[in-house]
Amino acid sequence: MASERITEKMGTIDIVEVMSDGNIDAFICMFKMLHYYRSFAILDIFFLDSLGIYGSKMGKLWNDCCNKDINKLMKTIWILRSGRFSAEDIHRNLNSDHIVPYV
Repeated sequence: MASERITEKMGTIDIVEVMSDGNIDAFICMFKMLHYYRSFAILDIFFLDSLGIYGSKMGKLWNDCCNKDINKLMKTIWILRSGRFSAEDIHRNLNSDHIVPYV
């Protein structure tokens, strides 16, 4: 997980950089989250990391599952938090050639 590389001395920008793992789409996704949802966004970012969704997988979630729509992303995170899908199901979807949106 990316959060294993995060220290308590890091600021938000540093956390986003680590979580993006060099993937520009993940970077954009997290900045959109922080812009629209401010204080709750970091909790959602760490939730995604707890599922192993960071870097390119976060980029795929943003691009392919949510079509770069922040409202779809937030609904998707809500669905993932509900436990309707296992971590294995989520990774199987994000690793496939035909990613299926959750919303």
